[in-house]
Amino acid sequence: MPMTKPQSLFKSGRISCLPIRNRVVMPPLGMALDSAYGEITDYHIAYYEVRARGGVGPIVMEACLVEPTFGKSDFANSRIDDNRFIPIMHRLANAIHKHDTRIFVQMHHAGRQSNSALTGAVQIVAPSPVSSPVIGETLCALSLEEIADLEDRFVQGALRCKMAGMDGVKRFNHRPCEQQFRNCPIEDQHCCLSS
Repeated sequence: MPMTKPQSLFKSGRISCLPIRNRVVMPPLGMALDSAYGEITDYHIAYYEVRARGGVGPIVMEACLVEPTFGKSDFANSRIDDNRFIPIMHRLANAIHKHDTRIFVQMHHAGRQSNSALTGAVQIVAPSPVSSPVIGETLCALSLEEIADLEDRFVQGALRCKMAGMDGVKRFNHRPCEQQFRNCPIEDQHCCLSS
């Protein structure tokens, strides 16, 4: 029996207010293609553009830091914590959009899932001093002021993504800092930036 394509997978659709050309989603994958300072590189742009040209509907970019010291989950994370990252993010968005593909940025702060090797021996911060059983390091609980600052960093990161022409943002969903405030898993959400 010949294989046939599932027709609904290749139909156009919507994510919130955003039309997408099909329902084939490129999930976030930690590519480690960024510079040591978190800038997206030309190689990174080319990598995503090949996927867009290949016909994927939306692309979800890997973890992008809203805070570069305490928020790291890897040695090579993209960053959106400063306006200097907007021009290169804009180049990425344009490269993807010319192939009728959408791109979402996965905003991230690792919280207790980070480790001192990533933070430069600076103590990890998290919503509580309860350490991750995986990492096992002593944590410093965020103060109310630090929580407010972190919340603002997510807002500012989303605004920078919008200024760069990204189509939306999503939360990183593998126990990032904002999820660690709760005892139960949070349903993954996308946020449309077109309004």
